[in-house]
Order: sequence, then C-alpha cells, then structure tokens
Amino acid sequence: MKNLNLKQNIINKNYFIDSRDVKENSVFICIKGPNNDGHNYVNYVLNNFSKTIVVCEKHWKYAKKFEKNKRVIFCDSTRKFIKNLAQIKRLIFNNNFFIGITGSSGKTTLKEILFNTLKKYGSAYKSKKSYNNDIGLPFTLINQKRSSKYNIYEVGMNKLGEINDLSKILKPNIGIITNIGEAHLGNLGSVNNIAKAKSEIIKNITKNGAIILNRDCRFYEKLKKISKYNKLKILSFGSNVRSTISYKILSLNIVQIKLRNIIFKLKVINNNSNNIKNILVCFLVLNYLNLNINLAKTILKNIRSIRGRGNIIKIDKNISIIDD
Repeated sequence: MKNLNLKQNIINKNYFIDSRDVKENSVFICIKGPNNDGHNYVNYVLNNFSKTIVVCEKHWKYAKKFEKNKRVIFCDSTRKFIKNLAQIKRLIFNNNFFIGITGSSGKTTLKEILFNTLKKYGSAYKSKKSYNNDIGLPFTLINQKRSSKYNIYEVGMNKLGEINDLSKILKPNIGIITNIGEAHLGNLGSVNNIAKAKSEIIKNITKNGAIILNRDCRFYEKLKKISKYNKLKILSFGSNVRSTISYKILSLNIVQIKLRNIIFKLKVINNNSNNIKNILVCFLVLNYLNLNINLAKTILKNIRSIRGRGNIIKIDKNISIIDD
C-alpha cells in the first residue's frame, strides 16, 4: 500500500468509481468493467475538479502522459487498491461494531430493517443498495466514517471462496446467515455447495464474536458445528421453540415472541414469515449488544419490507396485493 502516499491525506476522503458522482476534494478510482473503463474519464475529472485525486493502473496505455501529475496515483490494480484500502480502514475502525449478512435471500431487506432500528440507538451505516460483491463491499467500507458506531454490510457471492475473501476484509463482530436456498445453484452445482459457500463467513468473524443462524434451515446443525469449531457464540431464530428467539402467529397482526425466558406480544403490519424472522434477528442483535429492546418494539411493529420485497398492500376489505 505504499502507493497510497498518506501525506496526501487521502485516507479520510470520499471515494467514487462513477465519474458522474465525483465531487471536489475527493478520490476517483478508475475501475475497468465489462462495458466501460474508468480510465476513459481521467481527463474529465482532472479538468473539472482542482483538488480531486485520481487513482489509475500503471499499465494503462496513457499512464506516461500523467506520471508527473501530482494528483494522479498509480497502482498495479485499482480493484486491489480498493480492497487493500478497505482492509486499512477496517483496522482503523477496530472499535466500531460490524455486522455481516449473508444468505440465499433476504439480505437487503434485513440490512435495511437492522439499519433503521440501530440508528435509533446510535450512529449507523449500511452498504448501499445491494453492494455486496468484490467491488461493492470494499467500496462501501472505504467510504465509511469513524463516527459510525453500528455498521451493517451485505456479503454476497457467485462462487466458492468469494464470501471468504469479502468477510476477511469486513471482519464482522456478528455474522448472520439468513437461509440456504437454491439461488446461485447454477454456479455452484448443489445446495450443499451453497451452504459451504455461505458458511465461509463463520471463520472470519472476530474473536469472541457471534453467529446468528436460522434454526428452521435444514443446514442449521451443519452451520452450528462449524460455528462451534470456530468458538463463536451461537444465536438462533425461527419458529422452532428451541431457537434463542422464536415466534408464534396468534392472529393476522399479532405475533407472540419468546426471547430466551422473555415472552411478549408484538403487533405487526406484515405477518409474512420472512418479515417476522427479520424482526427476530433485530431483537437478537439488540439483545447481544445489551440494548433496550422495548424501544425496538415500537420501531419494529411498523416495519415493512422494502419496495418490491413482499409488502402487503390492502386495496379494500377483500383485496390485497403483494408487492414482490
């Protein structure tokens, strides 16, 4: 990371990979994608912003033209640059709390619900949109500020080893595996391989950290065994009464929740099982952090899924639409 040249004080700047979003006194990192190359916008950024720094690859064909420009930093790979910088930022934020969410579905919805809940208890930060891949996660991390106390990230994958690489960067204090399903089945060949891929987050959770597992998932015992081997605190959720936190639907809008030895009722807008399980995970996280769950009861009873993720919209007494 010698190319970072910290005397230019870029570690605390805002970073961009889309030239349309660049602002003054920031850093533009040139990423080459399948359809476009950020290097094509180096002149635009340098000519339109007087204090913005540009990060390029030294093997770029026009590199020599800019090698004497003090606002251009060269590296072997801009993708590696982002990952290396993200690792540095994570070390700097060692006292902040990180949550990593993976699973075959429900990551984005759970992330949004957790963020909207935790921000009531302190400053919170979340990965943007569904930024959960080898560029999206580290890019989100390098833009995080030290002041953010609770930080919620999605960890995605398309192949074996990807979650391992990303969670090594993130080093979550709590890992959450929402479920194991057939998403990415074509890439991995079997649901067993999907479970293996999702389990990669477990070994990168910080020492004395925790894992939250879906007890209704058929891979629960396998994931629990891996978590025990890694000496993590294991928390579980689901309809199974042996879960750390479980639920029972009492009526259309009333759910009974049992968190260890505490039993309470919660009025909900949406009693879809996925929505309820997201609420259970939130209570588990709050309980683990020793935060007052009574405040969350007010917040979570009004929780809806994000747009297009299963909200129930009532048209009249007899007609409802599921926004999915």
